[in-house]
Amino acid sequence: MTIKEACTIPKILQYANASTKERLVTCASLKTFQKGEFIFQDKENVSQLYFVIKGYVSIFKVNKKQDKKAIFVYGEGEMLNEVIIQEPVASVSCEALGEVIILVIPRGVFLELLEQDFGLTKAILGSLAVKVRRLYHQLGNTSNMMNLERQVAAKLWRLAKDFGVSEKDEVQINFDLSITFLADMIGSKRESVSRAVKCLSEKGIIRAERNRFYICDMEQLIAVVKSEKA
Repeated sequence: MTIKEACTIPKILQYANASTKERLVTCASLKTFQKGEFIFQDKENVSQLYFVIKGYVSIFKVNKKQDKKAIFVYGEGEMLNEVIIQEPVASVSCEALGEVIILVIPRGVFLELLEQDFGLTKAILGSLAVKVRRLYHQLGNTSNMMNLERQVAAKLWRLAKDFGVSEKDEVQINFDLSITFLADMIGSKRESVSRAVKCLSEKGIIRAERNRFYICDMEQLIAVVKSEKA
């Protein structure tokens, strides 16, 4: 894949004007990461902006007790670190979930382009707004406001909507998703999440097999999320 081809994939860059796109092709680069590699780490000085061209990554935070909380999973076309536009220091960590190709753009160049291209600037603001809204939604799905089975159902439904691939009568979440990683995303213990997954499986709503999740009934899954008694 050429740099020019890669620059057409990120959603935000599609709003850039012609001169901005030409400049990006001359200054951007591509970098490949393997499963488990960090793209960047919390509190690390970061002088580049990253966009997913192929594959999936996890954005996460580790607290003082060393508990890992996965915040987002991002796939093709997503920007990973808008926050360094304000300050070149990462506030979260980002890890490859498999082989990942990343488009890399120098922060200084990107800031210059933002000054000249309002369409690009507006797209960045829109991207940040979407992520803030998603964080608000996640806050409503915490253990204090929703029981664990509903939390697991809500997370699987969201992942299926974002990364689902239809296979016959099921929707497969299209990346490896272990119980441990699912627990990290929800912020709960692995054993508790495993029990909730088993319960949803016994109801015939989902199917878990070798780190892959299959949604057998999306309507029933969202019904669990909305239920007060699940």
